[in-house]
Amino acid sequence: MATPFFKFTLACVFSAFLCTASAQVFQEKAIYYRPISNQSCAVVPAGDDFLPYAGSIYIPDGTHDPQYHQYVVTLLDGTFQGCDQLTAAFIPQSVSKIGDLTFEGCKSLKQLTLPKSIIQIGDLVFVGCDSLRSLFPKSVIPPTCSKSTFTGFNRDSCTLYVPANTLWRYKSAPGWKDFPVILPDSVYKPQQYKSDYFFGDVSQPRFPGGDEALMNFISSHMIYPRRAYENFVQGTVIMQMRVTTDGFVSEVHVSRPIDPDLDREAIRLCRLFKFLPAMENGVPVSKIFTLPIKFKIPQ
Repeated sequence: MATPFFKFTLACVFSAFLCTASAQVFQEKAIYYRPISNQSCAVVPAGDDFLPYAGSIYIPDGTHDPQYHQYVVTLLDGTFQGCDQLTAAFIPQSVSKIGDLTFEGCKSLKQLTLPKSIIQIGDLVFVGCDSLRSLFPKSVIPPTCSKSTFTGFNRDSCTLYVPANTLWRYKSAPGWKDFPVILPDSVYKPQQYKSDYFFGDVSQPRFPGGDEALMNFISSHMIYPRRAYENFVQGTVIMQMRVTTDGFVSEVHVSRPIDPDLDREAIRLCRLFKFLPAMENGVPVSKIFTLPIKFKIPQ
């Protein structure tokens, strides 16, 4: 006969199973998520009822919805499958697994960075990624690949850029060792962007896709502060930040404030950015960047 403790434990396990099985996909800032647990979630495909992912996709490390405040830990199978207009996907450090067929059919994807948190990559992930020319795994330990991770992908046309002092690891790791060109990421020079935003000897940092893509990113990721919204507070916050040689943002501060809540939201937005770095004589350089962020309440 089952003891009361055993019955209680079984009930808890069954309840947890039902909660996981019934977890609903939800959308936040143009990204679709499915809860995995109370603390974690996965990015999932947009589905037939929604527009496919396109352009530059920035995945935050967690959701902001109070009901689903969870860390993003995986890209579910087929997350970007068939998204032939996807040009870039920025994966957060919280993600440890990339599911099967994640980028299958992403024929416009040109380069991809895999954060150092990635430890496992599924099957047939890069099938049909015909434009992918540069792949940047950041982990010092090569992520575990299946036998078919790179099946259907021409590794001969893609350069693998790996962290310094890890060449020998990637050149002997299953899946990775079959890339004919493996280089330290320190030698990478983003010269393919030169004609896009190079002006004379010194250029300014540029957002991938240009100013319109930057405005769209700000609009889709902005969370209007509740107090400011209720009091109809709006205006333009002038921000300054340093864009580093790898395109990340540091030293963010408000140059011209208008409201404490709006100022804080502008700072949060700036910390999400990933730019094409400024260039000097063809070499990436760190540079101060000024950006106005407009807060306007729809009429």
